[in-house]
Amino acid sequence: MREPGVFCDALRTLAKVSIIEMAFQNLQISLAFLHISGILHILLYISGVAACHWLSSS
Repeated sequence: MREPGVFCDALRTLAKVSIIEMAFQNLQISLAFLHISGILHILLYISGVAACHWLSSS
């Protein structure tokens, strides 16, 4: 059984990496694509954070 804390740390690291990736992609791709990609990243992050809190509370 994994600890929720490990999952949370991994999630935070992943979020930082994806934010950095998005910043670099912003220089190369159109605003429309970035907007869609940004929304997907935010939704994934929010659902990940929610899952993290749910695991911590259970």
